[in-house]
Amino acid sequence: MRKQTMARVAWALTLGLAAMPLAACSGQGTSGDQSAEVPEDATDQGTAEVDISSLKTLGDVMGIESENNVATWNEQRYIYVVDVNGAPLRAVAELTPELYSQIEALDFLDEHHDEKLKEIIGGLELASLDDYSDRLPSQEEMDALVGKTAQELLDDGYIFFGLTYYGGEETVGQFDKDDFRYEITLDGTVPEDVDTYDETAIADLPVASVSFSELSEAATNPENLG
Repeated sequence: MRKQTMARVAWALTLGLAAMPLAACSGQGTSGDQSAEVPEDATDQGTAEVDISSLKTLGDVMGIESENNVATWNEQRYIYVVDVNGAPLRAVAELTPELYSQIEALDFLDEHHDEKLKEIIGGLELASLDDYSDRLPSQEEMDALVGKTAQELLDDGYIFFGLTYYGGEETVGQFDKDDFRYEITLDGTVPEDVDTYDETAIADLPVASVSFSELSEAATNPENLG
């Protein structure tokens, strides 16, 4: 989502939701889920000084200074992912239908939207808080994919989420596996008029490099949390 939105389902919309104050907007997808991408915002709390054990509410997590945060929600739960010391931290809070309706009723153009959103969800206690710092794949593990073809990745369970760069000597795409999304550079070119979600267009291209991007849809779609 950071460089170009490649989401392929209705719940993943790119919308603005900043962290305390929350410059947010929401939109209704066909599934009833919502998603927002959160730009960098300056707050009083730096990521290097975050005591994860002190985070008790959704507002606590939203107050963390970070970049490229993501929020997703449906009628049952609200998920907020923030980078802390270079690793994702996923906070989950339970929503009631009433709270969901209040969020949906907010007018993004209202100059007091941020404060109203904070009043609705900021005080929610966390149902779970997942620190991914000890679960991220190592660069060595990612480098082991170099030389494999995109088709081999697909056969190994990676899910292709579209191209973010193409038409040049290299091609860059997003791939999900388990809880992680990777930015993978492929050695080769595809036409500029290619369907950016067409797996067959990249199937034979070998992997040139791999880097971790963010948490995958599997980890951020509220419907996947049971």
